[in-house]
Amino acid sequence: MSLSHSFNHTNITPVETLGRCWVKREDYSCKISDSEPSGLKVRQFMAMAEEQPGDAMVVGCASYSAMQIYVAWAAKQANVPAVIFVPQRKERTMATQYAESMGAIIHEVFPGYANVYRKRARDYAKEIGGSVRWDSKRAIYDTALQCLNLPPEAKRIIVPTGSGVTAAGVTVGLAILQRSDVEVVAVCVSDLANEDNIHSNAAFMLGVMTAHYYDPILTPRMPVLRMQRTDGGYNHWLFRTLPYGDVLDPFYTAKAFDYLTAGDVLWVSGMRPVEACPKEWQELYQDYQKELKGRSERNG
Repeated sequence: MSLSHSFNHTNITPVETLGRCWVKREDYSCKISDSEPSGLKVRQFMAMAEEQPGDAMVVGCASYSAMQIYVAWAAKQANVPAVIFVPQRKERTMATQYAESMGAIIHEVFPGYANVYRKRARDYAKEIGGSVRWDSKRAIYDTALQCLNLPPEAKRIIVPTGSGVTAAGVTVGLAILQRSDVEVVAVCVSDLANEDNIHSNAAFMLGVMTAHYYDPILTPRMPVLRMQRTDGGYNHWLFRTLPYGDVLDPFYTAKAFDYLTAGDVLWVSGMRPVEACPKEWQELYQDYQKELKGRSERNG
């Protein structure tokens, strides 16, 4: 099955006005319904999967990580196996349960350290002769292209980030557009993001994408990158909505929303399925939907 029949991976996602701020709607990418994942990681992973048709999809990730959702969902679309390694827990998270509902084979790993479950995933991929490979450099390139329609008045880009790949991509995109005056604020929702790694990955991809710039005066300069770590760790979630109604991913963009001030762009990287969110969050979501319906009926 060719996934490109259903999705266009090259479209630039829109920017919407939010008072004196803006919202980069990457969550519109690959959007089908609230029961399915959307966003840049879905777009990027599916594009990578197209280059390795028929290969299994394997990932080792944290219990609450959305990557297991993307992998399981994409594997179902492509009719290939999905194999997921996550830390062993007394009760599986809703993210892992969603992946299992998509047909993924779940391996629970003890002890549940990141280096352990990732190694198990790598070893398994070698045993089966390879799998769809997550290419962080390509993901950075893809994200950099999405900077093309950022508003010229923007002063800061607020980027929720887990590993730092998205923040690196935005940094590269601004550099190529000669917008080193715009600050990138990486709102880190986990301990994975590392400033040195973000700078290193961004510098490498900037070099690749600007290798034809022979005049040193024209060589792009990196914008300022500032990291802001959120409280509570990755497992902590929030219920946040945009003023015009859309809900934000509880583990990513919801945590970045409160950093937004006049002149900023909020980078809405994606949204996991409602069914893959924590049960308590789903209850708040249902109450919110009832509230929206009531408002609509009252306004007639």
